[in-house]
Amino acid sequence: MSMETHPPAFQFYPKDFAGDGIVAAMTTKSVGAYMLLLCKAWYQQPVGTIPDDDRVLAKWSGLSLEEWQECRAEVLAAFKPGDDGRFHQTRMQSEYAKQLAYKAERSKAGKHGVEVREQRRKDRQNIPEAEHKLSISSASVLHEAKSSSPSASPSPNLRNVTGRSAKAGLTGHAGFIASKLPTPKNSHDVRLLRLAGRAVDGHLITENDVATALQGCDGNGVTKPWAMFYSALKKNVAAAGVDLDQIFESLDSQAVAS
Repeated sequence: MSMETHPPAFQFYPKDFAGDGIVAAMTTKSVGAYMLLLCKAWYQQPVGTIPDDDRVLAKWSGLSLEEWQECRAEVLAAFKPGDDGRFHQTRMQSEYAKQLAYKAERSKAGKHGVEVREQRRKDRQNIPEAEHKLSISSASVLHEAKSSSPSASPSPNLRNVTGRSAKAGLTGHAGFIASKLPTPKNSHDVRLLRLAGRAVDGHLITENDVATALQGCDGNGVTKPWAMFYSALKKNVAAAGVDLDQIFESLDSQAVAS
């Protein structure tokens, strides 16, 4: 890491410092020299090291060479000699590694947050076009079903769907979802159909979430397509930090209030 991006400060724990046996054995002059060398060590390469050079260490400590020789043993007791010919302050190096790990973690989390927000922004921009496509698809499915029926009346299944749509306002997205799955057989599935359509209509979840959740829910061997759809939809929106259950509860409350 370059000095431009190097942390300007290191963690200092007064209780640990004052209670350390090595520090307690130092004279006041040695403690001062030690603190100055810690500050220098923070900006060395590797971080947390000082050179094995008495003239340099005396200068960094603010002492004459003779004064440094008096303090040398006490101060260097807080360092460990390394194979690189330098003295290493291991506690400082450990704290530095923690700082780097924390910084990397926060950077990764920040980038992920930006990516999620950007994807949601793109999804919101695509909603008008998606609504238009879904409306066309839904209308096309109903038209084809009516055209293929031998009578002018819609089939029983479509009558159930269109009847609910007329009573509960389930048009557009709800109609499209209903056309992709078997007719709901219980009140729970009917509620899911109604709320999923309203959630997309209200831009609370995206068309992409619904389209992805629908994949594989109506294939051979699927015994509970609506439960599978709900589980997949809940997982999709949770990836963007959205709680589907809370959305549905809120929509239910609005329906009761109205």
